[in-house]
Amino acid sequence: MEEENGKKEYQNIKNEITNLAANNMGFVIPAGMKTVADGFRSIAELIVKTPEFVNSMKETLTAFQNSISALLIGAVKSSEWFSEFVDKIAQIVQEISFPEISEIKKKELIDSYDAWGRFGWTINPCAEFESLLDTIPESKEEADKKALSACKNMKAIFAEIRACKRVKKTDFEEAVSDFELKHYKSCALVLISLIDSRLIRLQGKAGDERKDWRDCGKGAVKQARKKSGLDYKEMSLLTYLFYVNYFSCLNEMFKEGEDFKIQPDVPNRNFLCHGMLTRKVRRKDCIQLFLLYYNTLVFLDMIK
Repeated sequence: MEEENGKKEYQNIKNEITNLAANNMGFVIPAGMKTVADGFRSIAELIVKTPEFVNSMKETLTAFQNSISALLIGAVKSSEWFSEFVDKIAQIVQEISFPEISEIKKKELIDSYDAWGRFGWTINPCAEFESLLDTIPESKEEADKKALSACKNMKAIFAEIRACKRVKKTDFEEAVSDFELKHYKSCALVLISLIDSRLIRLQGKAGDERKDWRDCGKGAVKQARKKSGLDYKEMSLLTYLFYVNYFSCLNEMFKEGEDFKIQPDVPNRNFLCHGMLTRKVRRKDCIQLFLLYYNTLVFLDMIK
């Protein structure tokens, strides 16, 4: 109960700040403000993991809210307001001191994000404030039910993907059209090719520092891990959880067919591309692939 009250109180603070950013004094805020709101949401997701986070951060977050409010009220008077706002936000965030999460809680979160990935689910940019991925589902059926309940507005998810700078617009729109027409197999094939091609291109072109040919499929996933060049020990917890979930899902969807004896319950590149999938491709399969494509584009932004 204490944790739920803390989350509710914190949600109210977060909503007030978001509303300020979007509607302050009727001033038209540039579209770039969405990045700030998204960044604040990411911070918020970390803070509400445990009750002690909410309690220890209440005063700091209230001060954070007041600082943003005062800044916005004054900023609209200046033609340089947006630049000043971004600089101030960066300063405020850097000054926030976050308490440590216990090692037990970290392990629980890592295990949960890994499990969701193995069930074919990656982070949904349009999910509600409290992340679905924080708790390990008891079964794949439970995971599918909870994840699909957060995917009712596919147009919002499509909009998030379109906003990514590396999206291949023509092929993506073809996948959307196939999805809306319930041509799920062709939709899945387009999405798998979009993901695969991004992982292949990540390895560089001829003449770059790479071997004579580029890997695809499972090999491309391995190369993507290497290409990231990131030390997991140096990552923030949120970044680490993203990587755990993303690569867990990639490994599942891009694993080898193993003579195609056992039909996969999640979309699998080899079964789809080699025509060895005997069951029908479902709407759920396509939703999982849309989310994986989105997270692939996010991954590219993180390492480039």
